[in-house]
Amino acid sequence: TQSTWVERCRVFLHVVLCMSPVGTGLRTRLRKFPALVNCCTIDWFSAWPTQALESVAEYFFEDVQMDEQFKKAVVDVCVFMHSSVQASSPRFLAELRFHVYVTPTSYLELITTFKALLSKKRTEVSGSKYRYDSGLEQLHRTEREVEEMTVTLEQLKPTLVKTAKDTKDLIATIESESSEAEKTRSTVAVEEAACNKKAASSKVIKDECEQQLAEAMPALLAAERAVAEISKKELSEIRSMQAPSDKIKRVIEAVCVCLEEQPKRQMDPNGRVTYDYWEVAKKKVMADTEAFRFRLVNYDKENIKDGVIEKIQPYVKDKNFRPEQVKALSGALVGLCQWVIALDKFYRVNKVVKPKKEILAIAEKEYDAAMADLNQKKAELKAVDDRIGALQRRLEDNTEKKRQLEEEFDNTEKKLTRATKLMDGLGGEKTRYTETSKQLGDVYSKILGDVLVSSGMIAYLGPFTNEYRQELVREWVALCKGRRLPGSAQFEMDGFLGDPVAIQEWKLQGLPSDTFSVDNALISTLSRRWPLLIDPQGQANNWVKN
Repeated sequence: TQSTWVERCRVFLHVVLCMSPVGTGLRTRLRKFPALVNCCTIDWFSAWPTQALESVAEYFFEDVQMDEQFKKAVVDVCVFMHSSVQASSPRFLAELRFHVYVTPTSYLELITTFKALLSKKRTEVSGSKYRYDSGLEQLHRTEREVEEMTVTLEQLKPTLVKTAKDTKDLIATIESESSEAEKTRSTVAVEEAACNKKAASSKVIKDECEQQLAEAMPALLAAERAVAEISKKELSEIRSMQAPSDKIKRVIEAVCVCLEEQPKRQMDPNGRVTYDYWEVAKKKVMADTEAFRFRLVNYDKENIKDGVIEKIQPYVKDKNFRPEQVKALSGALVGLCQWVIALDKFYRVNKVVKPKKEILAIAEKEYDAAMADLNQKKAELKAVDDRIGALQRRLEDNTEKKRQLEEEFDNTEKKLTRATKLMDGLGGEKTRYTETSKQLGDVYSKILGDVLVSSGMIAYLGPFTNEYRQELVREWVALCKGRRLPGSAQFEMDGFLGDPVAIQEWKLQGLPSDTFSVDNALISTLSRRWPLLIDPQGQANNWVKN
């Protein structure tokens, strides 16, 4: 029921009200609502003890990168900062009638600001130092390159001079060789023209000889084939004839005359001397049929004697001494008849052709000698051309090498000029870079203590006057030095956290130029929470608006 629900709410419902005792707000609420005192259980929270402060700091500093030897010292300094500000607040109130409340939130703000500032300054200082170190390294590298390029130029000069001289000598050699080659080429051209003329003349004579021989050679070749085709049987039949006809005898006689066989001398019934070739042919000439055919086929037709031709004239001029006339008597006689007639025809043609052949042989011999001399000259010309080609390739290689050396020399010289100008222009910067890099290294080595003091100023010292700030900062710096925390001996917040350009711009925007005002501006801009500016003279208001 509703009453039960209300009763259970009254028993189990708890309301927790958290109020800050700072200012007059709490007193005003207690006057307006007395039940807050009469009907509530009041739990007054006292200040955090030292052990609690140390425990909180150690917890938050677990993920901060710092040496373990420094971590305990940082925790102790944080605790001392909180305690020293708490101790100075009553004295500040007594002297200036101004409350400064030091709460656990202030302590947490100190720790948070320290972590954020430490990471930021480490990144900022290390980045700046890296840039200056990189610039110095670039300057050192440029100096080394200048030295190397100077040495390279000194080494390239004699090489370039030698290459130029070699190229010049090669050009002179090629010109000389080319002149000799042109002379040889002219001689070869003249001799080649003469050889071609001789060859043309020889060809005319050769063509005439072949043309004239073509009239007799086919018949002679046909006769030789016919003789070669005469069978042993046919020759045996002719030999075995006891009383051959006159036609047969005349064919055999003509063959024996051509073979220069001597006839048998005898007397006829009338007492006249006659010459019989039949007995000689049957017993000697045709005794060996193979040898007989061989003699006919391989007859030396080029050297037929005039007497032989005169002796066979009665036979050749005889109308009955024709192949068709003896064909009916024997097939072998046809070939023998053709052979005799072909020899006679060949002799007459060859008698005209032979002098021409001799002239042709002399011409061909002269042509061969001229061609041998021409080929030798051509070989010499080719050797010269090959040598010129090799020299030309060497010249091209030397020219390319010279071009590359000149290009390398020119590029190195340009690089050296630019590098020298760069070194001359940055000569003073090297000293400044070195000093700045050294200063940044010193700042980085002292960054832990300086960030810690800066965080304390941002978290606690905003309400205090300049005298109180300097007093507390001296105590903190002394403690850092005593705990061997790296830090500046004379700490200045504007020098450590301030950017000279930004500070100058603030001054142009209406910020007073004294150190106290600059520190106030830094605290206002670096604080994580919105600051309360106590500004009776309107200076901060003017600066913020501008």
